[in-house]
Amino acid sequence: GGTRTLTPDSLDLLLDHYAIQTSFGTGGGSISSSMNSLTEQFPIALNLWGEMLAEPRFDQDQIDVWRGRELERLLRRKDDPSTFAFSQFNRLLYGDHPIGWEMDESDLEPSLIEPSRFREIHRHIVCRNNMILGITGDLSWSDAEVLIQNLVSRVPACADSLPDSPVPDILREAGIFVIEKDLEQAVIVMAHPTSVKLADDPTYFAATMGNSILGGGGFTSRLLSHLRTEEGFAYSASSLWTTPRRYDGLVGAVTTTNPENAVPALEVMLETMQELREAPPTDRELGTAVSRVVNGFVFNFQTPAQVVSRVMFYLADDLPEDWLERYSRGIQEITPEQVHEVFTDHLYPEEMTILVVGDVDRIGRAALERLGPVTVLRAD
Repeated sequence: GGTRTLTPDSLDLLLDHYAIQTSFGTGGGSISSSMNSLTEQFPIALNLWGEMLAEPRFDQDQIDVWRGRELERLLRRKDDPSTFAFSQFNRLLYGDHPIGWEMDESDLEPSLIEPSRFREIHRHIVCRNNMILGITGDLSWSDAEVLIQNLVSRVPACADSLPDSPVPDILREAGIFVIEKDLEQAVIVMAHPTSVKLADDPTYFAATMGNSILGGGGFTSRLLSHLRTEEGFAYSASSLWTTPRRYDGLVGAVTTTNPENAVPALEVMLETMQELREAPPTDRELGTAVSRVVNGFVFNFQTPAQVVSRVMFYLADDLPEDWLERYSRGIQEITPEQVHEVFTDHLYPEEMTILVVGDVDRIGRAALERLGPVTVLRAD
């Protein structure tokens, strides 16, 4: 979108000429940006990146292009059954909270996305008090320090502090919610709130390993073993156990199956959860889950940039700098009994909010009603 002094085309030409790569993105409650350049071009690259960060143009033509892409994406949003189901499930559980919000056509009215509005939002969010900056490459700190200080000084100080995001009021209503769609597959998403938080605590580590055993560990997990290997109901199935720092997360599971198998698959999912409430996992199951995580660390830290990015994530989430060591040690100290305890204390199959998206005639309305109260929802 250009900068205050550079049009979009001029900026693109400079980035191409000096082989500079930049990226910008958002996720959760943060925004991120990165820049990659040759060492000899680093001063020029840092200057351009700094201008993009501190003085973006928000060119009207580029906004119009972005708006067109977003409108097209909205038209296609309902075409992917899984994406649609996850979107509707978030809306069901979180309501009007930002977690449950999705952009629609009314948010893209031209009067709402003028350059001046983007600049005002940018001014409040992209300010140096909110920034965490990392650097890696073939240069010393003495070479980089002045350049980095110049970059930081270009980004204005925060005029005011941003308010904390509101704590969501998560729906706590057991039952089956149905969205009728003429699909060749039925999508099942279920979850209920959980109070387990990301922390240096045995409960968190036990929940992490428990999630891997339940459905987060791929082919060795119980959900996929039961649903795919034993019953042939689904090609894929997984569990989820989210652990935000400030508010409750979710524990649950998802799968996709033929409509005729939706109710049997749903029953297997609930039974699998109950299994882990009734008895601890085996030593082998826990050992496999721990080994997968520990051995996977190698692939998360293959480059200096990956190491720095991970440390920046820890700092942004108010975690200690040695969180990786604490995490690795914590999961390796967990016992099957502790995993059993966390399932007993925090997983309640009978309290699941269950969303089923698919052809209800093929799924069987009466069969669904035998599992619990059924509410038909209108698709947004």
